[in-house]
Amino acid sequence: MKKRDDSPSLFPDEPSPKSSGPVECLGLTFPDDNARREHFLNILRERLKDPEFRKIEGFPIGLDEDILALSDPPYYTACPNPFIADFIKLHGKPYDPSTPYSANRSPQM
Repeated sequence: MKKRDDSPSLFPDEPSPKSSGPVECLGLTFPDDNARREHFLNILRERLKDPEFRKIEGFPIGLDEDILALSDPPYYTACPNPFIADFIKLHGKPYDPSTPYSANRSPQM
């Protein structure tokens, strides 16, 4: 089936900006979402150079640029996410054995 010339692409070459104002992410503030994405992509790019990082179970076989293209760090990555510890440190809470597990769950439908 041939694609119509006037139909929009499902996979644009450039990601569209998500916001035009300041963005806070993992305790850091960026001028916009593109600056946030570029900052975390650079960190991920450096991590991909570490052979120990690539030994993590489930690490994909692929080129660095493909992994980076499929990632929007720190939110998601196409490899084990190296930003999880930062997220937990910022948003996690210690386990409290006195709080019943069911109290932390949303009501069932």
